[in-house]
Amino acid sequence: MLFLGLAVCVGLVGVLMGYSIIRMKRPTDTSLVQQFQKNRTTFEELKQMLLTDQHVDQVARWGVSNTNSPVARTAKEAGLSEDRYKRYLELLKRSGASAAIRDGHEIRFHVAGRGFASKGWRISITWTDAKPERIIASLDDFRKTTDKWEQAYRPLEHNWYLWIIW
Repeated sequence: MLFLGLAVCVGLVGVLMGYSIIRMKRPTDTSLVQQFQKNRTTFEELKQMLLTDQHVDQVARWGVSNTNSPVARTAKEAGLSEDRYKRYLELLKRSGASAAIRDGHEIRFHVAGRGFASKGWRISITWTDAKPERIIASLDDFRKTTDKWEQAYRPLEHNWYLWIIW
């Protein structure tokens, strides 16, 4: 009986590890472009909200950070009404993004990532009013070549890009 229990535990660990490895694969360039196209109006509304809410740096289900504090807080503590916060969360869910982030001239909507503690990669659908430096044709071709963070942008349309950092 003990052996059977141990075998079941080992099997479950194996299944979970296999699932984790499968989930580590980056989404394809094509699937990310389709996500943007399908949710274009949602991303536009989110962008406009962040442009309006100049004091907000990040909105996610775990809270809001603003220009006064990078730590996620409640919407009220960050100076955002509960209704406005709920609207952000509704749009994030609809678009498939987990967070809306202001970073200088860029507004990013985090759609994929893997890693922890400054290790791994992140992908966002990004709007910027400044032309990015490193432009690539497809995220599928992007590979990290150094030990330092590398990032690149794949044009979508107008000021919209797919952004990757690794």
